[in-house]
Amino acid sequence: MFTQTFYGSLLLTVAWILVIQWRRRGKLPLPPGPRHIPLYGSVFRRTEMYQADTFGRFSRELKSDVVSLTEWGNCTVVLNTFGAVNSLLIRNSSHSATRPPTWRKFRDWGGLHTSIPHLEYGEGWKARRQTFNHLVSAAQLPEHEKVQLQVAQSMLLAILNEPEKAVFFFYEMMGGLILTLVYGISELPNGETHIGLAERALGGILYTFTREFQVACIVNRISRILPLPESLFPIKKTNRMYREDVESQTYVPFQETKRQMMADNVSASFVTEMLSQDNVDADLEIIIRDAAGSLYSGALIATGSLLFTFMMSMAWFPEVQSKAQKELDLLLGHGNLPTFSICHPSKIPYTWSLILEAMRWRPPVSLGLDHSSDVDEEYEGLRIPAGSSIIANLKTILFDPEVYKNPETFQPERFLKSNGEFDPDVFDPRQVIFGFGRRKCPGRDIAFTSLVISIVSTLASFDIVLRDEHNASRMSRDAAIASFIAIDIPLKFPHDNVLLKPRSQET
Repeated sequence: MFTQTFYGSLLLTVAWILVIQWRRRGKLPLPPGPRHIPLYGSVFRRTEMYQADTFGRFSRELKSDVVSLTEWGNCTVVLNTFGAVNSLLIRNSSHSATRPPTWRKFRDWGGLHTSIPHLEYGEGWKARRQTFNHLVSAAQLPEHEKVQLQVAQSMLLAILNEPEKAVFFFYEMMGGLILTLVYGISELPNGETHIGLAERALGGILYTFTREFQVACIVNRISRILPLPESLFPIKKTNRMYREDVESQTYVPFQETKRQMMADNVSASFVTEMLSQDNVDADLEIIIRDAAGSLYSGALIATGSLLFTFMMSMAWFPEVQSKAQKELDLLLGHGNLPTFSICHPSKIPYTWSLILEAMRWRPPVSLGLDHSSDVDEEYEGLRIPAGSSIIANLKTILFDPEVYKNPETFQPERFLKSNGEFDPDVFDPRQVIFGFGRRKCPGRDIAFTSLVISIVSTLASFDIVLRDEHNASRMSRDAAIASFIAIDIPLKFPHDNVLLKPRSQET
C-alpha cells in the first residue's frame, strides 16, 4: 500500500512539473543559469558557504548580470549589478516588496515570524513598519544623538580598562544604546550579554537557511499530522532550540521592560511610551514588541559586525589609520573626544571615506534578503516569474570594477576628489547595504550615525594594532584578509589578534 502511494505521489509530482514547463513554452526565456538536473534543478550548484562568490562566477561565465537557478520547481533570480537592482527592486518596488512564498517555513519554524524584514508585504508588515517609523523619525534624531554620544564614551572607558575585550564592548555598546533608546532599561536580565544573545540568534538564523533546516520543516509538517515523540526525531529538537535562540532577541528585552515597568523602575523610551497608551490590546502589544525587536537585532548584528570590520582593517592597514587620526587631531586637538558636530563629510572627508570603504570592502552581509514579485517581470528580454526569489548580490555590486577601481584593495581615497574633498558622485555603498525600495531599512540613519560616532571616537582615542606574534609574516596577514568575511564574526574569527592602545595619557 505504501509503495503504491509513494509511486502515485511521485508520478503526480512529475506530471505537475511537466505541466508547469509546458505552460512556460512560448514565453520569454528565464535568465541564464548553470546546468541543472531535470526535476531536481540546479540546487547542487548552490553552495551553503560563499554563495555570493558562486553567483558572481555564474554571472561572469554566462556573461549576464542576471542569472537564475531552479530548486525543486522554485526559481531564484540573482541580480549582480546595481542597474538590475535599480530596475527590478527600486523603481519597481510596488511589485517586488514582498518575500517569496517559500519563506513561510522560515518564518513559522525558524523563529523569524517576529522579524519585520522577514515578513510578507501586507497589513501586518505595514502596521509594524509604521510603529517602527515612530521610533526613528527625523524629530527623534537629536535626542538619539545625546544617548549615542554618552554610550560611545562609556565604550571608550570600558576598552581603556580592558583593551583585549574591544570586540565585546563594541557589541555591548550597540546593544546598550538600543536598550536605552528603545526599551528604557540599562541591562538584560540574568547576566545576559548582548554579544551572547547576538551569537545565538545569528547561529539560529544561519541554521534556518541550511539544508538541515529543510529536513526539519518536513519533520515538523509530518508531526502536525501524526504527532510523534521528539526522541524519534532529534532534528526536531535542534530546530526548536534554534527557533528559541532567534526569538530570544525579541522576547528577552521586551519582557524585561514589562517587568521593570510593573516595578516602576524604567526610563522613558519607545516601548514604555507605546505600552502606556490607553488603547494597547494584545495585538498592538505584539506589534510594538516586534518593531522594537527588529531594531535591536538588526542594529546589534549589522552595526557590531561593521565595527569589527573597522577594527580589523585599521590593524591591517596602519597607514590608513594614521591618516584618519591626523585629520581628527587637526580638527579636535590631540587627546580630545569628538562630538556629532564634526561628523560630516565636509569636516572629516578622509575619515568619512574610511567608514564608507569599510562598509564596501566587507559588508555585514554579502547577499540581500530575498524579494519576490507578485507579477511576471521582464528585464532586458528575460522573464522573472511571479513568486520567484529575487536576490541582490551585494558582493558583486560593491566589487564591480566598472564602479570601483581595484575593488579588492582597501582604499578610502576612492571616495575623495583629487583635492582631498569628499566626492558625493562616487557610488555610496549605503545604497545597497540597507536594502531597497519599500523594504529599505528604516533604522539606517540611527545605525549609521552610531557607527560614525563610535569609529571617530575610537580613532581619536586609541591606536589599533596587531599583536606582535601575529604580525611576523606579510603572507599570513594577506591570507587572513582574503579569508575574512564579516558575517562569520564574532563566531569564528580570532579577534584577539588585535590590541587597542591609548594614544595619550588624557584619553
